[in-house]
Amino acid sequence: MKHLLTALLASVALMAGAQTPAQMQKMQAAMDAKKPAGSDAPAAITEASRPMRTPLKVFATFEDMVADKAMDGMTVDGQRPHDFRMSKEWINVVENGATKEVELKGAKFWGFTDGKGHVVRVFEGQAYLCYALGTKCYYQLVAYMQPNMRDWVSDGPTAEIKGGKMAEDIIEAAGLKSDFEKAKPKREKWDDVESYNDKLRDRIVVFFTRINGDSAVK
Repeated sequence: MKHLLTALLASVALMAGAQTPAQMQKMQAAMDAKKPAGSDAPAAITEASRPMRTPLKVFATFEDMVADKAMDGMTVDGQRPHDFRMSKEWINVVENGATKEVELKGAKFWGFTDGKGHVVRVFEGQAYLCYALGTKCYYQLVAYMQPNMRDWVSDGPTAEIKGGKMAEDIIEAAGLKSDFEKAKPKREKWDDVESYNDKLRDRIVVFFTRINGDSAVK
């Protein structure tokens, strides 16, 4: 048995040493072709992007956000842009040189950007991170500076935002259910709950962007 194992290892080593880079690529391609559909996340999933604008701006309207046109004399406070108190949400702004708190409930602006330039929409007193904007919109609710993994969607960027597991229903209605299921990302051994949820979210963003077509806001 020992001699057989030694011979086997030597044979494997010889084969590995004999492979040229082109041969190794060919072998890898053959191995990938044998993987079951959906076993790996398609490259498109890693390319999911959300709307980005200049950081720390306040936008009066959706159209102003698209144009990256900020409200005159008002910027978001970069030190503490967003705050929660007693179940109320605030945006801290600097207006004409003075810092003040503006409660999101009853806010007269469409949204704002955080310090990284991520677009945030304000609706009925709450802040929603925008992941896909267009004919169909996909958001995640900001909760104590962390996104809530529940789905939030709307029929357009100024329409009512509704919560619930509705993103997959929208994708199915667009005739993309089969493609969506095949694109389910593989959970790698190094994925924790948060990182895997990010993969699942990015898959939804890719398909919403596909549904939106020319209406998609970049």
